[in-house]
Amino acid sequence: MGQLVVVPGIVTAASKTSIKAIKEVLRCSHCGHEKIINIKLGYGGARHPRICEAVSTGDAKNNCPLDPYRVVGEKNTYVD
Repeated sequence: MGQLVVVPGIVTAASKTSIKAIKEVLRCSHCGHEKIINIKLGYGGARHPRICEAVSTGDAKNNCPLDPYRVVGEKNTYVD
């Protein structure tokens, strides 16, 4: 893995590479809470939580809206 292989011959077909995230980092757009989701390889996808999972402290209630998480692409891990 991670090596370039040269094979002499004629290219008969080529396709675009497709990438898949194996680790996704989500950030709440309201409070900034980050959640890491590990994704299994295969054709499945990831389920994002609908409510923020930040821990409320004392009397402070979590007032984040529904579906607050956004994907932080720079922190994700991808495979080809």
